[in-house]
Amino acid sequence: MSNPLVSIIVPIYNVEKYIERCIESVKAQTYANWECICIDDCTPDDSVRLLETVIIGDGRFKVLHHVINRGLSAARNTGTKAAKGEYVYYLDSDDELTPICIESLVSLAEKYPQAEIIQGSTHSLPEENGDWRDINNKVDYPEYIMDKDWIMRHFYALDNFIPVNAWNKLIKRDWVELYRDKLLFKEGIIHEDERWLFDVVDYVSAMAFSRNITYMHYQTDGSIMTSKAHSNYKSVSSMIVILNDALFYMKGPNQDYKLVYLVALAVSRYLDINPNTKEKTLIKPYRKCLRKIFYKVLCNRQWYLVWTLLITLLCPLSLRKGVRYINRNNISNLVRYQEHF
Repeated sequence: MSNPLVSIIVPIYNVEKYIERCIESVKAQTYANWECICIDDCTPDDSVRLLETVIIGDGRFKVLHHVINRGLSAARNTGTKAAKGEYVYYLDSDDELTPICIESLVSLAEKYPQAEIIQGSTHSLPEENGDWRDINNKVDYPEYIMDKDWIMRHFYALDNFIPVNAWNKLIKRDWVELYRDKLLFKEGIIHEDERWLFDVVDYVSAMAFSRNITYMHYQTDGSIMTSKAHSNYKSVSSMIVILNDALFYMKGPNQDYKLVYLVALAVSRYLDINPNTKEKTLIKPYRKCLRKIFYKVLCNRQWYLVWTLLITLLCPLSLRKGVRYINRNNISNLVRYQEHF
């Protein structure tokens, strides 16, 4: 093992309940050659003071500060630009690493030097049956794959898919630098990992997968997915940006996989819009986006997706409970049915 430096990037905002647990897990790594870049995204709570108490005297930590709150994407980008390591690794500050995390992932990176991404396994708390983030639940996954079609198909799969999260991935920094304009995170939105995914799939050519549990993911009240501070309005408006970007940058062969994923993502979020709130103002631009996707799948002759989008567009949102069966699993079943014939 050549002992490469790993840059662990930790955005910090409103995590005073969890930051000590997170940082102690970094300090407990069995792998020694790392730096940890913590980005204070103008947090209003006591997170930074607690952080500084934990890291005092440890020169492997660096704390950067935003003068205004800029969001998770900007914090990750700040950390990535400051990184010196051969690899970067994103860690959310309300989660923690297992002690063998970096050692396990670096071991695979050294074994398979062509892999741009080494994916770790995640244990979620509260526990989930068949946790989709745990590679151990994906029996057909190889330890290493250098097959772009396989990678694309499994990132965009509607079941048994590669985790879309940016965290718990060891990523080659020179690969990120090579495609910096694409592989940094879109700022000003939430669900940034889903936006980032579309660019990652376009440029990744090889991956490795670790079956060791490397990451503990806590589904906490302070997380983006559960926090009331991130309203459904922001979620829906972000999704409009993500879907339009995905359509605009759609290129190359084998886009069928992306369109299946895009339809599942677009329809499920559309059905979450509450027309009795200010979200009503987003219905028109969202439907415009759905129509763009509709014409794309129509030209592509993906009839099962055409059918799905037609029902969604023709059914009023007030009756959306009646189309709840249009979900990820059932679209997946439609895809299998289509492929069978």
